[in-house]
Amino acid sequence: MYSRNHIFAYGTDGDLFIPEVNNDICVGCGACEYACPTIPYKAIYVDGNVVHLDAEKPEEEELKAPSTEEDFPF
Repeated sequence: MYSRNHIFAYGTDGDLFIPEVNNDICVGCGACEYACPTIPYKAIYVDGNVVHLDAEKPEEEELKAPSTEEDFPF
C-alpha cells in the first residue's frame, strides 16, 4: 500500500508530529483531510481540484523470497 502522506517528528523532543504530503502521488481528492484524526482543526487542509490530477506511479521495492534451505523451525 502506498501512502500519499506520512508523519514525521517535529520539535526538539520529537514528541510532536506533523503530516507531510507527497505531491507526486497526490490527486487532490481530500481523503487524507477527511481521515485526519486531529480536532477541532485538521492538520491537513486540501484545496480541492475541479478535476483530479494525474498521479505518478510510486517506486516499488523488489521483495526477496525468504531462504527455504533450512528445515522447518518446529
